[in-house]
Amino acid sequence: MNLIENTGLHRTPFGFSYSKLTKEHFTGHYHCHQGMEFLYIHQGRGRVIVNHEVHDLRPRMLFYFQPFQLHRIDVELSPEHPYERTLLTFEPTVFMRYFEPFPRLLAYFKHVWNDLLSEQIMEPDQTSHLLDPLIHRYGAQFHGWPDKEKQAEFALLTLHLFQLLHSFGFGSSISDCSVKRTGRHSEAIMQWIEQHYTEPFELDDIAHSLHMSKHYVSRIFRRETGSSITEYTVARKIRQACWLLTTSDKPIERIGIETGFQDFPYFCHIFKKKVGVSPRIYRLREQSVSDNKSPL
Repeated sequence: MNLIENTGLHRTPFGFSYSKLTKEHFTGHYHCHQGMEFLYIHQGRGRVIVNHEVHDLRPRMLFYFQPFQLHRIDVELSPEHPYERTLLTFEPTVFMRYFEPFPRLLAYFKHVWNDLLSEQIMEPDQTSHLLDPLIHRYGAQFHGWPDKEKQAEFALLTLHLFQLLHSFGFGSSISDCSVKRTGRHSEAIMQWIEQHYTEPFELDDIAHSLHMSKHYVSRIFRRETGSSITEYTVARKIRQACWLLTTSDKPIERIGIETGFQDFPYFCHIFKKKVGVSPRIYRLREQSVSDNKSPL
């Protein structure tokens, strides 16, 4: 599976997948994609990794992922516990205009879109009494709307959603969060990788820094996240390379070095393996998409 998922938002700037059900064969992997995404859980259990944190996945939880934010969803499927969820994805540059008549809500929308957030989940006791009815009401009606009206109706849904989130106090900034939850060992490992992923390092370096044995570091990371340290580190490197290819005019070889790939052919190989195209084609494709975006 590719690290950069194609959500199709460059063609249709929103997506609403209501009550999608999976009973078998769900494979989790690190990925990111265009657009803001809200994931609402109807049924299921597992874990979600986002913002260097590991969260349990349970019914009536809401997860939020910022545009191109690296995340991973792992689900424990069984006949008694299928995975049922609703996905809302949309391109914020398109939907921002619907918030403009409401200055305070617009400021909040931009904050949730762009700023570093201390929490990106809502627990069941926060969501069930208001969020459940909203999602079910729009979900039941969405496919009955005429195509020409769907974007406007979806905009109403996003306005209602952000009003609720704002009233719940969802999306505090990192600097505003005074109460820190107890972290898992895997989160400390991800934080260490975040500071060092552009440098050569060994498992011993992580273990020494965090005062653990290297065998324990490897084992606890896989147990808590469902992936290896190598898989996570490569995904983080490639995510940064994608960002630099899109936002800078640096030579591709320079980008490879800056993201921790000293061997340029290997960088090109692993990039194509994870993204689906070479770094050069990815940059050209993203430039083309940006050039073709219609003005608001």
